[in-house]
Amino acid sequence: MASRLRGHYGAPLRREFVVRSERGEPTPLNRLMSSQGAAGGGRGGRQRLALLLTALWVCSKPPHSTKHSAGWWAEMIGLPEPRGQAAGRSVVANLRELDRRGFITLEAGRDGLLPKVSLRSELGTGEPYVRPHLDPYPSFIRVPETLWTRGLIGELDARALAMYLLLIYYTNLDSRNEIWFSNTAFRERHGMAEATRLNGLNTLVNLGVATMREDYVDAAHDVGYRTIKRRFYRLDPLYIPPATSKPDTEPKVSNTDIEPKPMNRWPEAVPEIDPWASFPAGNQPTGAKHFDDETPIF
Repeated sequence: MASRLRGHYGAPLRREFVVRSERGEPTPLNRLMSSQGAAGGGRGGRQRLALLLTALWVCSKPPHSTKHSAGWWAEMIGLPEPRGQAAGRSVVANLRELDRRGFITLEAGRDGLLPKVSLRSELGTGEPYVRPHLDPYPSFIRVPETLWTRGLIGELDARALAMYLLLIYYTNLDSRNEIWFSNTAFRERHGMAEATRLNGLNTLVNLGVATMREDYVDAAHDVGYRTIKRRFYRLDPLYIPPATSKPDTEPKVSNTDIEPKPMNRWPEAVPEIDPWASFPAGNQPTGAKHFDDETPIF
């Protein structure tokens, strides 16, 4: 069971995965979640993201590859009836799509052998995988292992999983830290729809992954100050990023020793609009209520 794994420091993920490198350009997360002629942004996008994060976790040790059945992957990402044919076909289709988009390399098993999954850059460039701490100027986060060991990955839909990554991005190890999002800054920096942010955060709060409080604050605007309502979020201590271990003391973990924690239910459907389109400023879909809060968060 994944819950029995000891000394693992979570899945490393470069910060560029969730932040635009240039204004108007989609992030690797946007590209991963968009349909691009594949199985949609909803469940297909959720599976692709969950599979990539899982691969980054279980393949963190060189040679950054692993061999497991489709049913094993289905259990790891919390699909219902993971050993069934439907789950297996869905996993294989999305692993192939990750391969096509340059996030992994998938080698089909022959003569009864298991398929091999090898990491490529999580930025979707197709380049060979290099551990983030080896970059000239390392800048990365770690997705906590509790995403898998507590079965949370099977509870989160696409939007909630994406917003969980962003809460990790903005959370430091000081548990007193609170996060709030500016509508304009969020859209410009991450290229996601407002409905993605609000619905994803609501799911995280409802599941106890994060807490939310509302407060009235005085914010500066063109004509002075005005009072606005602001929502503040904080990750539960169970799901905050783990401390980054030193490169020479990274735990030695076998990629074959991790067993999935089964889940039994699928997350609720997401709204119909495409939440992964990169919307230019002033052209944001309005599928959910928002607060007028334009002060940058960075």
